[in-house]
Amino acid sequence: MCGILVFRGFDIRNQMSNIESILSLRGPDNYKIHIYTKVHPEITFIASQLSLVGTNCFPLVSNRGDILVANGEIYNHLDLFSKAQDIKFSLESNDFDYILEVYSQEKSKVDKREKLFSNILNRLKADYALILFDKTSSELYIARDSFGIRPLWFYWKSTNCWGFASEKKILVELGIQNEWISQVTPGTWCKIELTKENNFLTFNNNSTIMESSFSPTRSSLDEVNLQICIDSLKNHLTNSIKRLLNNLRKDDSRLGIFFSGGVDSTVLHKLATKQSSYLTPLIIGFEGSKDILVAEKYFHENENNSYIRVNITEDIVEYNLKKVLSRLDSRSPVDVGIALPIYFLSKKASENKINVCFTGQGADELFIGYKRYEDLFLKQKSSTTLNLNQILWDELRFIAKRNIERDDLMASSHGIELRFPYLDFKLVEFVSQLPLEFLIKERNNKENQQEFSRKIILRELSTKIGIPDYISMRNKTAIQYGSGTQKILQKLADRERLSMNEYLKTI
Repeated sequence: MCGILVFRGFDIRNQMSNIESILSLRGPDNYKIHIYTKVHPEITFIASQLSLVGTNCFPLVSNRGDILVANGEIYNHLDLFSKAQDIKFSLESNDFDYILEVYSQEKSKVDKREKLFSNILNRLKADYALILFDKTSSELYIARDSFGIRPLWFYWKSTNCWGFASEKKILVELGIQNEWISQVTPGTWCKIELTKENNFLTFNNNSTIMESSFSPTRSSLDEVNLQICIDSLKNHLTNSIKRLLNNLRKDDSRLGIFFSGGVDSTVLHKLATKQSSYLTPLIIGFEGSKDILVAEKYFHENENNSYIRVNITEDIVEYNLKKVLSRLDSRSPVDVGIALPIYFLSKKASENKINVCFTGQGADELFIGYKRYEDLFLKQKSSTTLNLNQILWDELRFIAKRNIERDDLMASSHGIELRFPYLDFKLVEFVSQLPLEFLIKERNNKENQQEFSRKIILRELSTKIGIPDYISMRNKTAIQYGSGTQKILQKLADRERLSMNEYLKTI
């Protein structure tokens, strides 16, 4: 994980201290500035870095003078380096050295450099937000990963006045108004010719991401077997976990998992512990909260005492609320209720020398976990135009804006990088082709009332790998309720005789 800022046409001498403070939250290990002075106005590249691979630090500069900054991880970097000609991976190598060196070496051999850049992106198994400057052509390439795991904000006025950054607040420090700042759309890239006047940017879809990984037509029940699909789901999820562990040592104790005692995180934990024995679960809640009770019961039954418990109280939430809101753009009670436990979990992880954490984000969108999907499921049965599959895909495409951005801001406050095993394209592609009946079903309960089973295939996998029914069949409990943060926020608001919306606006 890194914090990045690339800009042109701003004087930041009076803002340097604030910018460094914000960027260093995201990258506590290194902070570096590179200024390209051979053009006017000059271009400034700033990066802070959480070092996980190699010792080379951003901004990276090639022998030919090209410059790269990035926030993210390339999980197949060893494989890419082994296949590349005249490029060797060393202990010093940054995983993103691959992009810079391949581009710098091959750009003179191709007619269209943008095609070379796109082809390099297509080789990656990665989460990234990156900016590449071609010294020879004075071209700037911007790209963001498919689900928007790594954030990238921008302001564009002209080729002589612009900025790109990991956080919106960094661009605000340049004096840019909030309403002029936009996000680079996930799964897109852009080439900017700095020698030409451009008053607007055009972003291109990366061919290997977005629609090409999505199958709009699901299989029918008579074409597939549930048990075979459960085994395939296990394989896909295991492969996703392995990929996310590729740039961590087998004995690395810096890895954690946010554990709620729900089916999403427990399946991840069960499968991930087979790949890394140093995975540390972190649980959170007030005394007697649902998530704490379920998680501790599970760990005690499995004689696992290596988990870390984060205790929260009304006083702790009240004391830290201003810090949380200073990092969060939203004042929505739902966003704040979710942000608080992510903030406290990340703080505790950092205190225990953990710097990478798995999270179950994405599972609800992928496996139809939210209750709101039930109405859509019923409507689709009586509609010829409603496509639930397309709606689910749209939810995944925009998960960055809705969820990941918030979680990233909370985790990066403590130098924690989040990784998302459920947001793997092979896994998404596989689940998108399953019959809906493997994900959601109507049934009658004991009172003969209609209800739904959701996340069916994930729950079946959970049972198959030995997770007890009180977790496999546990109803979804959102983290703000399972941990108790929403209840605490309500108490704080009630004490001031305000609604929660009104109370949060006073902080």
